[in-house]
Amino acid sequence: VSFMHSYIDGQFDDGGFPDARTLTRQQVYAITSTHQMTNAWESILRFGLTKEENESRTSWPGTFSTLQRNWSWQNNVNLTDDHVVSLVLERLEERVHSTVAYEADARDTNSVALIYRGRFNNVRTQASLRNDNISHYGNKQTGSLGIDVDLNPNWTVGVAGSTGFKAPDFDFLYYPGLNNPDLKPEKSRSVEAHLSYDNDATQASVTLYQNKIRDLIAGDPLTFIPENINKATIRGVT
Repeated sequence: VSFMHSYIDGQFDDGGFPDARTLTRQQVYAITSTHQMTNAWESILRFGLTKEENESRTSWPGTFSTLQRNWSWQNNVNLTDDHVVSLVLERLEERVHSTVAYEADARDTNSVALIYRGRFNNVRTQASLRNDNISHYGNKQTGSLGIDVDLNPNWTVGVAGSTGFKAPDFDFLYYPGLNNPDLKPEKSRSVEAHLSYDNDATQASVTLYQNKIRDLIAGDPLTFIPENINKATIRGVT
């Protein structure tokens, strides 16, 4: 069981409005229960609750609060000592309450994922497939594949690739006057390569990565209405 509570009182200059500030309260609760059903089958149940409330004491007063409930059931099955398959079922419920009347105030996501982790001598691999069914968007599929090769006890080289997506948030979709209900989810394709060194005294690694994003969401500089721009590419080294 875990929980967290935070409170932020942020004061700022709002022109002639006296003592302008934004108050933010956040509460996070989580409970996890792990059960060893058999020698080869581990079952993990999780429930999480996140509440956040923002109060604007400015020339544009109002309150905005969100509630998220998340359930997950993960089943890990050891096929052998070197090969593990996991099946994950998840449900996410998102709710919005505000002094501004949103066009919609609820969204649900039901997800299922299959993950494989294996070792073949000095080669380690992980692959995953996931389907998310989201209110307003239907089914979205993503996946990943990664391979690491231990060159010797100290050096490892690896490559990985994945696809992803991100659904627009409630403000972008439903905030009156500044929304765009026709927004598409952002979609991405990522690749990376890495080299690492590890011994008892020293650890070092370098990673090259590239992330190509389609239908990136950005606000129009004149109307402030969010829209999908064509694409963006992020490259880097860490």
